[in-house]
Amino acid sequence: MSKSIRIMPSVKNGDDHGVQSSKPSQLQDTEDQELEYVSRLTGGRSSATTRRLYAKAAAEFKVSWQKHKQERENKVAQAVRAELNEYISGKCAAMKEVAAKIEHTYQNYLAQTAVVEDKTRAVMVAIVEKQQKLLVSIDVRIPCRLTVTGDRSRWRSRNTRR
Repeated sequence: MSKSIRIMPSVKNGDDHGVQSSKPSQLQDTEDQELEYVSRLTGGRSSATTRRLYAKAAAEFKVSWQKHKQERENKVAQAVRAELNEYISGKCAAMKEVAAKIEHTYQNYLAQTAVVEDKTRAVMVAIVEKQQKLLVSIDVRIPCRLTVTGDRSRWRSRNTRR
């Protein structure tokens, strides 16, 4: 059973970029490894030229595969970034909306509290005014008042001193 490997030139957009020109030392190591692999595959029966051809094709395929793999990873990373940015933007908009609602509710609370405090203050002023009127009328009608000293309470006249 014979195995065949297609040799594809590394031509893209009309430019011929040789693999060896980009990374010569790493490529030589790769070629040597590929030569050993091809030699094992062919059982040592192929010529050195064939082995080199297979090794070069395998190295080009490997570089091409790695390049496509990197492109796919970049596309996935871009898609993830775009989706993440969209999600974050949505959450930021939702947070701003909630903050606006909270601010609106707080302003309503402050307004309602001010109204209640104004009403309370008006009632307290009215109570104090009536209390003063009552105290004046009591002082006019009854000239003595109850004084509490210690555990005894007694009536004293306004004019008497202790």
